[in-house]
Amino acid sequence: MAIIKPNNNTISAITALPAAIPTGKVLQIVQASYSTVTDTSSSSYTDIVTGSITPSATSSKILFIAHANGLLSSTNTAFGRVRVSHSSGTTIVAGAAPHGSNSTVGVGSASISYLDTPSSTSAVTYKIQFSCPYTPGGSVRINDGSSLSTITLMEIAGWL
Repeated sequence: MAIIKPNNNTISAITALPAAIPTGKVLQIVQASYSTVTDTSSSSYTDIVTGSITPSATSSKILFIAHANGLLSSTNTAFGRVRVSHSSGTTIVAGAAPHGSNSTVGVGSASISYLDTPSSTSAVTYKIQFSCPYTPGGSVRINDGSSLSTITLMEIAGWL
């Protein structure tokens, strides 16, 4: 019977990755906030928070995290929509805000996150917007109850 002994060779500690491997580091962070209570009964979008960031390379990605807080519907038939739009005018992502089931609905929030690829070194602006597209006599409020709505933009070192 043969006895097999383990090889005692070890791998030395890796202290850095080769330069050709992208690391996805956060290069910069920009945050903007909005705390004013705002009501709308319009189906047109109203800006809540606007943030702008200038990527340092065309390969960079922009991760945005948007929070629209303190959403309140005034009637059981009013509901809101929240979206994030790009400076090009393009809607990137959109979602529905809570609507009432009785005479009003409690305070809610909408959170949106997305990894964008602007492929540019020009300033890019992102906006959180809200509207009330269906409202027979009702409205939607943002930042009810001393809430704060925010948008956080992070430039991530690009990868191929």
